Amino acid sequence: MADETRALAKFAADIHYDHLPDHVRKLALDSLVDQHGREIGCCYLPWARQVREMVCGAGGLPEATVVGYGDCLPVAAAAFSNSTFDHSFEYAAAAPFFQGHPGAEFIPPLISL
Repeated sequence: MADETRALAKFAADIHYDHLPDHVRKLALDSLVDQHGREIGCCYLPWARQVREMVCGAGGLPEATVVGYGDCLPVAAAAFSNSTFDHSFEYAAAAPFFQGHPGAEFIPPLISL
């Protein structure tokens, strides 16, 4: 197979929320709420504040919001901050169906976009 990425992108682009099975929608919502809660819960830790201060100092177009602070930063900076907040303490998304901790790697960038 030579076009795996293109096929995956088409599959993702063609998905409609109302066509997803109920259990998939529930898992997606649970992941989103869990992720956002960890970001809010950890955004004021000293090391998380340092990340926020660093990205705020870089400037750029105000495109996306930093959780807990309301700063509007470039998409990449907001996604980086919010992802970092999630990993700022000993919390992480973990469930048997994930086989890892994907929340901080994909939810903040998607929301920032």
